[in-house]
Amino acid sequence: MRQKIFRNMVLLAVLSVLIMAVLITFVQYEQFYREMRLAVKNSAISLSDLVNSQGTELLDLIQKSPDANRITLVDTDGTVLFDNKSDPAKMENHLDRPEIQAAIKNGRGESQRLSETLSEITYYYAVKLDDGNILRISRTRQSVWAAVFSTIPYFILIIGIILIMAIFLARKLTKNIIDPLNNLNLDDPLSNEHYDELSPLISRIYNQQQEIQSYVREVREKQEEFNSVVNNMREGLIILNANANIMTINRSVGEIFDIEPENYIGKKIYTLHRSSALQSVIEKAMKGFSGEEVIEVGKRHFQLFADPVKDENQLKGIVLLILDVTEKKEAESNRREFTANVSHELKTPLTSIRGYAEIIRDGIVKPEDIPEFSDRIYKEADRMLEMVNDIMSLSHLDEGLSEEKYEETDLFKIVTEVAEKFKPMAAKKNIQILTEGETSIIWGVPRLIYEIVYNLVDNAIKYNRERGTVRLSVKMDRQFATLRVSDTGIGISKEDQARVFERFYRVDQSHNRDSGGTGLGLSIVKHAAMVHRAKVELSSQINVGTTITVSFPIRQS
Repeated sequence: MRQKIFRNMVLLAVLSVLIMAVLITFVQYEQFYREMRLAVKNSAISLSDLVNSQGTELLDLIQKSPDANRITLVDTDGTVLFDNKSDPAKMENHLDRPEIQAAIKNGRGESQRLSETLSEITYYYAVKLDDGNILRISRTRQSVWAAVFSTIPYFILIIGIILIMAIFLARKLTKNIIDPLNNLNLDDPLSNEHYDELSPLISRIYNQQQEIQSYVREVREKQEEFNSVVNNMREGLIILNANANIMTINRSVGEIFDIEPENYIGKKIYTLHRSSALQSVIEKAMKGFSGEEVIEVGKRHFQLFADPVKDENQLKGIVLLILDVTEKKEAESNRREFTANVSHELKTPLTSIRGYAEIIRDGIVKPEDIPEFSDRIYKEADRMLEMVNDIMSLSHLDEGLSEEKYEETDLFKIVTEVAEKFKPMAAKKNIQILTEGETSIIWGVPRLIYEIVYNLVDNAIKYNRERGTVRLSVKMDRQFATLRVSDTGIGISKEDQARVFERFYRVDQSHNRDSGGTGLGLSIVKHAAMVHRAKVELSSQINVGTTITVSFPIRQS
């Protein structure tokens, strides 16, 4: 209010000064214009007397001297004989000019109009000379305005002084009016010393204050409770009005769409995410029906549930719930892919077993070949059993480890045990297994750690060369216990390195089958490492070898 009163007072003073300035300017203009006309008239009479006495040669001297007035000499037939501002040869006949006609008839004439030569409003005064020619002097209104503008600095100075005084007085008067109001104690209105005129107002303020305080406390409690519930929801929640404008939006929505929720209050829901699915559920809800759609944001999938809020069959708003269904969709996709892969992988050994068994059953095979066929059946069955065991291990990892117990485990001890177990297998391929390291205690599930080491060593031997080397290293620092398994095998191309941890993915199908691999070993390593929050890194070079590093975080005491 202080600023408003102050501004109004100053504005009133400014308007008064401006109105006064306009009026003064108008009066000045009229005064200067009259003086200008009189000056032009006197100049025309004086100059005509000189020309009559000294001749038109006098005009040649005027041509060379600056003069604010425009001087024109016109012949009796209207031809321009002389003009100090323009070329007479280029000027049109002036016989039809009102001032010229008046001068020819009456000896003198005047007029005011827009000059075709100067393109300005001009005042003309013409005098008939003794020889019959017409001498005309003119001056534009621009000269009048120039005279008016010459007084502007004085006006500005006066206006400035008045404004300073107005501001000073306005501030003082505003202070005298506002200070008693500003000093009111609204916490205890009845204790104030105030104008008598304010007594009814003070009483009403006091009564309303009590009601408002009670209402505000109640509203604040409900609002805090609502905000606490909404902002702690994992699901995204948006409440819209009947026009699909956002009224409430929680933090989860901001995390989903990577936005600042507060910036979208009052905006249309379609500014949040432009997709046909979102538009579809909102349109259904606005028609009074529940809607359900799935949208994709980045690499994640979200399910939208939109329900209308009605009051006596009239739409009042819309509640939009956003659920993250990425894991569900990925699980469904992985389940379908896993089932297809399992079916495919089991079909091959089963087909082989069935074929060999059918040949033996039908007596087609020679008696001496039965042991060989039986051995092939045994190997295929063993391979299928290995695959089933790997599948069960992966399924167990996918379902969680609620029954598994974590305990302090010596990583180097497990590495030593696995190395000893694989030495006979390595010896058949003339592969040397080397171990180095120290006791490294980590917090984990011994069985799963064993599986990690087992599968890494198994792969390192299977895909190694004759007379190759498998090196197992365990090192420990303050943060991690690091397992490194290196081989001198065939290596993995850069294109395949990103996919070797996928289930049933094989770099070389024929080679993998010959080696007896299931395609699940590295997938088991990956999932078992995730259970222990361990980081898996792969480094490989074709025909040089592969190194896989698993870094286990050390449990902090």
